[in-house]
Amino acid sequence: MKYGIFAGMSWALETIVLSVALSLSPFMDTKQAIFLAPFVATFLHDATSFLWALLYNFYKGQLGKVKHVLFHTKASKYIILAACIGGPVGMSGYTMAIQYMGASMGAVASAIFPAVGSVLSWLFLKERISIQRWIFLCLTLMG
Repeated sequence: MKYGIFAGMSWALETIVLSVALSLSPFMDTKQAIFLAPFVATFLHDATSFLWALLYNFYKGQLGKVKHVLFHTKASKYIILAACIGGPVGMSGYTMAIQYMGASMGAVASAIFPAVGSVLSWLFLKERISIQRWIFLCLTLMG
């Protein structure tokens, strides 16, 4: 539970830092800078996340397991493809939401995407959702 609270607090802090950084003059001087700012922020976010995960796995002595999963399993191709497409697209959307809607509305938009994903998976993939999850899904969307 403490890790979940810490993750939420650090995500909120990142949202605020991104909002302030994206409103600084280097990102607001020209139309090109305004357009490219979310992509630059996404690159910095993903590069930092990669380095953090690499250092963590090195510290835990699990780089061998990571190497095995990435290069010797059938699912690794799909994991790599999803990470290369989904990560930059999703994070760019998040940073654009922060830049154009502000930190508070960007955070709200970011918070409802799992609920939207659940509804879409129910509609298109015919995934079963329990009553308890429907209740929490509705509460999330109402919040």
